[in-house]
Order: sequence, then structure tokens, then C-alpha cells
Amino acid sequence: MIYQIAIFSVSLLTFTVTACMANTAWMGCFTIPPQGLSGTAVSSSQTFSPSGCAAQCSKLPDYGFSPVTYALYSASKEIGNGVQSHCLCTNDVPFNDDYNGPSTPSDCQNDQSYAATLVDTSVQFEGCYSTLYTNTIVSETLENSYTDCIKTCSSYKYIAIDHYNNNNNENNQINCKCSPFIINDPNSSVICDNEKNNYLIYNNLNPQPSGSFNDK
Repeated sequence: MIYQIAIFSVSLLTFTVTACMANTAWMGCFTIPPQGLSGTAVSSSQTFSPSGCAAQCSKLPDYGFSPVTYALYSASKEIGNGVQSHCLCTNDVPFNDDYNGPSTPSDCQNDQSYAATLVDTSVQFEGCYSTLYTNTIVSETLENSYTDCIKTCSSYKYIAIDHYNNNNNENNQINCKCSPFIINDPNSSVICDNEKNNYLIYNNLNPQPSGSFNDK
């Protein structure tokens, strides 16, 4: 299998893929800004889906490129602000106030959106749910990004993130909740959207002992 990487206006590069895939996790769909998005443009027959884009972005370090945190994909249009591509690998945090819906891990139903996926992360996306077990929640904070929330909840097994009303807080932050136990009612599954009581649920695959991370 061959895939091609184009970095901004630099010439197109081609590599043969042999590396193992890192763990990735769905974030959701975000509105494509008018100016496009920055990142390393990746193009191959394997990148025409959010998961395929994320898999290719996770392999960049195997070919001498710096690791990235996010894979961005749009089926409807090319989204790069340099070299155009449907798939971008980047460390630029998606703007929280651009979060929209409805969406699933394989599809953004709004043609003006791109799908964002965490690359090489310690969490697994479990789905979106409308009901939380509030008695199991031990921490509730506002965070600037998904990665900040994951760091805050690093000692806990389950994480709930939602964007509802983020435009009403000063820094457009996300709502972040941590729990050592199951945090959501498994019978309350919903399509992910930017609505009240719509939570993205993550399972921390490797909870760290308390104090393993410094406070932010």
C-alpha cells in the first residue's frame, strides 16, 4: 500500500506503509473555517474516511515527521489552506465554538464540516449519550481542549465531554467530567450533536495513579 504526503506547498512525497496503527478516538464534527485549515496534507486510497485519515496521521513519525495530535477529514471538500487535501494531520486545536452536528464516527452530516479525531491517545470513544450517572462524577471543570480534559481525568476510568453553551463562557471552553465508574446510562445512546444533554463518552484505557500528572 502506498500513501502520499504533501506538506503545504512542498513537493509531494510517497512512502510505503508498514507501521502499526496507534489508538485513535473520535472527537466530532466542526465547521470548516473560510480560510481553511493548517496541517500536513495526506492523500491515499486509505484516507477517504475519518478513521482512515487518523490511521495515516498516526504513522507520520515512522517517516521522520513530528507526531500530531489531531486528524481532520472532510468528505465533501478539500480543507487545507496550503496544499489541498481531504485529510490533514495537525497539532492545531479545533475551535470549540465550531463544534456542530449531527454526526457519527464515520460521517459529518453537514457538508460544511470536517471530522476531527484524536491521534495516538489513551482514550477510546464509547459514543454519545443523553443521561449521566451524576452520583459517580467526581470532577467537573471547564477545559480548553479535549486533551486538557483527558489530562485532568487521567486518574479516572470514564470521561464525559460536552460543548453545550460553550459560547456563553468567556473562553468557549468545553465541559469536562471525570468518574472512576461508568458515567453514562448505556440505554441513553443518541446521535452526537451540540445540544443540551449530549455527552461524548470516553473510556480511559490506562488510568494513571493519582498524582502522576502535574496540575495544570
